[in-house]
Amino acid sequence: GDGQLRTASGVVFEGRWSANQRHGHGKQTFANGEVYEGQWHCNERGGIGSARFSNGVRYHGRWHRDKQDGVGEAWWPNGDHYSGQWQKGERHGQGVCVDSGGGTYNGAWAHDQRSGHGKCTYAPSARALADESYDSCDVYEGEWAADARHGRGRMVCAPPPYGSGEVYDGEWKDGLPHGEGMCEYADGSVYEGTWWMGQRQG
Repeated sequence: GDGQLRTASGVVFEGRWSANQRHGHGKQTFANGEVYEGQWHCNERGGIGSARFSNGVRYHGRWHRDKQDGVGEAWWPNGDHYSGQWQKGERHGQGVCVDSGGGTYNGAWAHDQRSGHGKCTYAPSARALADESYDSCDVYEGEWAADARHGRGRMVCAPPPYGSGEVYDGEWKDGLPHGEGMCEYADGSVYEGTWWMGQRQG
């Protein structure tokens, strides 16, 4: 049935109980100020629920064994928003992230990082702050690993004066052209060949 729990550490739970365990719908305020409201399963958050974490992050979606697991959405205090798949409390699977500046990433995630195939469209503010043309491109679509462009991918930069106007299609390593690739420049010239950590080798 329904019941309330208050502990000396400051935890407060109000909701459904079964066999002396939180089971069903309930709301819990944790000692650190975190709040969860939603479904419980055998004393753990499980099913559909919403949480406001102590660091200001908000989440709504599926839970399993006390972690975000399944499809859900999260909002960060800085304005970032993610919608997609989760596993054991991390973004994992397919998802879309829109940052506070308007940049978007739509693709694969692994352990809270962009990893696999994805498309990133960068916001104008991010391009203006970037020092390197590889960071100031408009669109990158291809492979990622550990939050960096890594594998095969295509980068398109805005034409001058907004960007370098470069288009690079080829291999990447740790966010830089590395391996075989072709780059078309704003002046119409083309380089096709080997790259080493962002530098042409020919």
